[in-house]
Amino acid sequence: MTELIDFATLKMLHDAGAVASYRLVVTPQGTVLEAKIGKETKKLATARGGLRLFQKIDTAAGMLVQLGARLADLDLQLWEPTQRGLP
Repeated sequence: MTELIDFATLKMLHDAGAVASYRLVVTPQGTVLEAKIGKETKKLATARGGLRLFQKIDTAAGMLVQLGARLADLDLQLWEPTQRGLP
């Protein structure tokens, strides 16, 4: 199971150079930000501890910029063309 990580901890790990890569995964529910830290993949959590789902890719990209990241993979495999639009 993939663990969740809060923004402050992810920022700290990013600044320390511990994040190997980022990936945005588009799903029917929204876009998920994943971070590869060591051998683990962690997903960004909300302030209340749930999974953070972005409704728009540009919002998720903005979060990457806030972290200091400038490169991320984009996974569209779970995106469904019948969705309202590309989140």
